[in-house]
Amino acid sequence: RLPINGKSSHTWADFQYVGRLPTHVGGVAAGTGIAVTLAYWKGIKGEKGLPSIAADNLGAGLLSGTVWNLGNVCSIIAQSPPYSLPYGIAYPILQCALFFGGLLGIYAFNEIRGGAVNVFWAGALALAGGIVGLSLYGPGAGA
Repeated sequence: RLPINGKSSHTWADFQYVGRLPTHVGGVAAGTGIAVTLAYWKGIKGEKGLPSIAADNLGAGLLSGTVWNLGNVCSIIAQSPPYSLPYGIAYPILQCALFFGGLLGIYAFNEIRGGAVNVFWAGALALAGGIVGLSLYGPGAGA
């Protein structure tokens, strides 16, 4: 038995699905990236041949997608036993990655300046309001 969150009713069998996640994430990342890129390149731009991608751009894109998918995996794990966080809570937490990306853009890379910073902080306040609202009235509230 595993004592998690004060409960001792969970066993290692509850974690058996985790072994399938790396292949799922890898397949989704590769398949989606290739399909979307080719659909855009051929269908929308109407280009002939295959697109060329600089190695540093490819590396940054793959790293970014990997980090995003790791967050998605954590969201899936949070929704499964033994945590069983409702989807209505787990997925919005995953979407908070945009908030942290904005912080990096403003303070680490100086990509966002001027009035756009105020717009970001107005959105951050709306996000905080959503967090409070989900905490009080969302799935599993009062349970």
